Amino acid sequence: ATAAGNVQAGPPATPAEIEAVLAAYDNGMVFGCKNDTYEENMQRNMFGLPRQHMAVVEKITERTVIFLLNYSSKVMHGIFILDGKKEDACGLNLVADAWIQNRNLLARANDNAPGSPFPAQVRVKSLRKCAPIKEPLWTHIPSVKHRKPGGPLHYELWLNKSQAHEIIKLFLSRG
Repeated sequence: ATAAGNVQAGPPATPAEIEAVLAAYDNGMVFGCKNDTYEENMQRNMFGLPRQHMAVVEKITERTVIFLLNYSSKVMHGIFILDGKKEDACGLNLVADAWIQNRNLLARANDNAPGSPFPAQVRVKSLRKCAPIKEPLWTHIPSVKHRKPGGPLHYELWLNKSQAHEIIKLFLSRG
């Protein structure tokens, strides 16, 4: 099996294919990574967040599309969906040693609990092979949580239906 990130993009979706995907999904979620965690996300087909984000991870359902934002490269990867039923695919420390080698690099994410520095975890699979999208093309879509002066934008992780659909269309129309 090919890891979700090591995929060649297919041709752009047809309008009918786009409509079918939009009809199947009601909201979205953006997970973040950096260059040093991207490969592990793709190899494990799993995304994670610090423990304080578990409440938003619990909102994910079979009707949620999932995207992965690489903060290092400013590129969004997609389109992912849950790999299995919610009760099997979302939870705390599904893989307790995931991203463990990054613990000391992630002082902010480290709540001193044993196990993964990103214990709010979700198992994903690729819905469709799409080329990654660079930040200028999608940055207007998610809500901005905050921006420190001179610092990067921080986006809301949860996407409402129209935001999720806009990002889906971006991915599918490009292939």
